[in-house]
Amino acid sequence: MKEDISYLAEAAAALHFSSARMNKLVNILRRNGYQTIEDIANVSEHQLRLIKYMGEQTFELLFSLLMFLSCEEPAQNKDKVLIHT
Repeated sequence: MKEDISYLAEAAAALHFSSARMNKLVNILRRNGYQTIEDIANVSEHQLRLIKYMGEQTFELLFSLLMFLSCEEPAQNKDKVLIHT
């Protein structure tokens, strides 16, 4: 998933998370060099927990969003395959 981390905001809206929490998360990730969702997915949980200003609640928000997106991605790919066949 190479989408910009701002794509997390769309998932957050679907899960009814507050925009203030989402903005905080995106800012923390950008300040620490994460630009895409793929960047985040390619690091360990331990590395994510070591990110400056990544507290437990912020980590849980990120984890929830990544889980939501990982469950959603195969369904999107399936639709794309069906459209092309």
